[in-house]
Amino acid sequence: MIIGFDASKIPYPHRRGWGQYSLQLIQALSRVDHENTYKLFYNHLRRASRQDMFRGPIPQFKNRLIPLPAGILDRMWMNREMPKIEWFLGRVDIFHSPFERLPPARCRKLATIHDLIYLRFPELHGESFYRDSSERLKKICERADLIVAVSDNTREDICDFTRIPPERIRVVPDGVHERFRPAEQGDREHVLLRYNLPNAFLLYIGAATPHKNLDRLIEAFKILVDSGLTNYSLVFAGNLRWGYDHVMTKARELGIWDKTRFLGYVPDPHLPALYSAATLFVFPSLYEGFGMPILEAMASGTVVACSDIKVFREVAGEAALFFDPERPEEISSTVYRIIYSSALREDLLRKGMERAEGFRWRHIAQRVVRLYEEIC
Repeated sequence: MIIGFDASKIPYPHRRGWGQYSLQLIQALSRVDHENTYKLFYNHLRRASRQDMFRGPIPQFKNRLIPLPAGILDRMWMNREMPKIEWFLGRVDIFHSPFERLPPARCRKLATIHDLIYLRFPELHGESFYRDSSERLKKICERADLIVAVSDNTREDICDFTRIPPERIRVVPDGVHERFRPAEQGDREHVLLRYNLPNAFLLYIGAATPHKNLDRLIEAFKILVDSGLTNYSLVFAGNLRWGYDHVMTKARELGIWDKTRFLGYVPDPHLPALYSAATLFVFPSLYEGFGMPILEAMASGTVVACSDIKVFREVAGEAALFFDPERPEEISSTVYRIIYSSALREDLLRKGMERAEGFRWRHIAQRVVRLYEEIC
């Protein structure tokens, strides 16, 4: 088979979400699939695009850079059925879009949908974002022969908000990178020194958009500090442009600014040691399409406390401790329970590492190849 793949989200220095998914899946496919040919499609005007494109270990992976602004091509594909993807890539048997943009094509088409948060929580997004995202989803429904949902939760959302029949949807989860392993002591000490961190801290990694629920995490931490847990800090890692101003203001208002750390963007190679150095990873989201940081933390040997929402139950199984994300006092009591029970920590640590192994990208890539074979 000749498989086209939209790799346009890969050549960015601070990848998140779709970009990380695209890169990790392509890397895994290059390791497990030595039979099929992949044509990776990029459209950028960025000067660094060529050097940032995927460089696979085998010649079956070929890059195609189209020097057009993404916005122009997006508008063309939204408003008409031209130009078809074959105009750029030549013959392909399948085209896979790993994010919510599916171009017109003569070949079989597959799209990955990660979440429908803009439909579940339209108030969190601007009107133009809601409108554009809804139009993209409509085009995917019209064009895709098969849709990949990253969780049962996302599959149910797709069925709730679209007319796509369930038989056109397959669930294939996100994967966790091999780099996420328990870090050596020297690596943990290095990350503590580099980011000026204390030995005992709670960790959150991600954006600070409203559905991430960081207000309640800050409030829960205030409860812990007031109860005597004064030797711990609360550490946030994530690009500070992703909504953190409000979280910083909240920490100041509650009088715990000196016990919080805002690291900003942390490069991927530093993340395993950062996870490993943390006493506990806390993920209080109200909604997610999947919940990758949960698996990254578990794979790195860190205990996880997270929201009791359906998708996190799906991802974490019995390997995390859950709390009601709308009740700061319950978040704080869950954290307290983990910190003061070594037996509970050891049990969750063992279960978490076992759980994460089942989500390694090599397993996910093999499942994706079987989907290609199914629809071709």
